[in-house]
Amino acid sequence: MRLTDKYQPINCAFHDYLEHFATLRQPISLKYFLNGEETKLSNVILYDLSGGRNGEFAHLKNEELNVKIRMDHIISIENIEAKSFISNYC
Repeated sequence: MRLTDKYQPINCAFHDYLEHFATLRQPISLKYFLNGEETKLSNVILYDLSGGRNGEFAHLKNEELNVKIRMDHIISIENIEAKSFISNYC
């Protein structure tokens, strides 16, 4: 997957999954692209979602880290693959 600086809106149904896990605030696993490389986080809590001019972001934390990941860089959350959704838009 080629990542660009320009935000690519994610599928609304996938966004709903992100909201679901943010509401639960339970430990999850998440795969995403970091500098073009696939990266996995385990045992993190998705605690917030935010948006702005530079895109939409998922905020995750555990005892060791607190990160903000652009939603269009997310590969999967709890083995639910972003690419399995048909369109990139609502």
